[in-house]
Amino acid sequence: MLTVLFGNIVTPFEIRENAGLVIENGRISTVDTISGLQNLIDRVPNFQVYNFGHDLIMPGLIDLHVHGCAAGDVMDGSLESMKALTQTALTGGATGLLLTTRTSSIEHLTDVLHAMGALVDSDADRAARVLGFHVEGPFINPKRAGGQPRQFACSPDLGLVESIVEAGKGRIRIMTLAPELPNGLPVVKYLVDQGITASLGHSDATYEEAVSAINHGLSHFTHAFNAMPPLHHRTPGALAAGLLHPRVTAELIADGIHVHPAVLELVYKLKGPDRIALVTDSTAAGLAPGRYTRAGRELVVDDRTVRLPDGTLAGSKLLLNNALKVCVQEARIPLCDAVRMASTTPARVLGMGNKKGALLAGFDADVTVLSRDFSVRAVMVGGQFRFQRGE
Repeated sequence: MLTVLFGNIVTPFEIRENAGLVIENGRISTVDTISGLQNLIDRVPNFQVYNFGHDLIMPGLIDLHVHGCAAGDVMDGSLESMKALTQTALTGGATGLLLTTRTSSIEHLTDVLHAMGALVDSDADRAARVLGFHVEGPFINPKRAGGQPRQFACSPDLGLVESIVEAGKGRIRIMTLAPELPNGLPVVKYLVDQGITASLGHSDATYEEAVSAINHGLSHFTHAFNAMPPLHHRTPGALAAGLLHPRVTAELIADGIHVHPAVLELVYKLKGPDRIALVTDSTAAGLAPGRYTRAGRELVVDDRTVRLPDGTLAGSKLLLNNALKVCVQEARIPLCDAVRMASTTPARVLGMGNKKGALLAGFDADVTVLSRDFSVRAVMVGGQFRFQRGE
């Protein structure tokens, strides 16, 4: 059976009003105006139509950096937590995500990767799809640990990295590390050779050290501006290297707190939408204000932030639909470009840009529908609705 979605189609460069999307066997087969699709509707006897009126139909949003939610944490290592996390991400419009680990002992990290592997390979949870792992640490600079457990931070070691990659069984897509640490550059090269995106994060690297890492193949910055030295006109640091280099993609946590909207706009004007990936860095999406112990650490949660008891930001409560809202309404980024930052660019970072991240014929039918106020109306994964909000 064919499925037809009508509404306002968000393409990478424009919003096509009164347009439609035809889905067949889990893939997009046609994108056209309603009038252009009329002949198909007239001659095909068996199809189902969903009319979303003035709502925005866009490619499924992809989150490259998710730690947890109200009901679970990646470092719990339980399938129950992961299913809760994928369901929560779905309510924010995500059709795919990377389960993101936290700095820990190597033993615990590899145990989590083994335990979570089943969810990566399975789609039985009927939620957002897990597209792999983002391993954040333990090879981070303790000077820039931020919300990460400083006691487990260590210098990169090729043997340990190999053991982590082996435990990931081909599912690790991104690894965050501080390349200025001893053995950092050989590890960057190893990751690139393995097809894993090497990302600078929780780093105290100088401008020169960051440039060297980029020249060795590093191509991503984890939650840019956070857990790294700020820009300075005489000591520009790693940030300047990442913002200036055309190959580097910068993650931005667009909650209006981790990065001020004016800085979001500044980075957008400098990097453009094809080199920015909106992420949530969610640790507690949906969690009510209060004090909690999660995966062995205490979190203080209020209406907008998640912090350690000393006030350090420790992830966020953000969902991707709200990241789009901040970008458009507060950072003055055009909607089509913001969607590219939340879908098209993350898909490219994952090496999936030929099948996800755009509403094009032949692409996977991963679709997010948002109302004009950025609330999530519906989410479709592989041609099947997995979330629908009633009127």
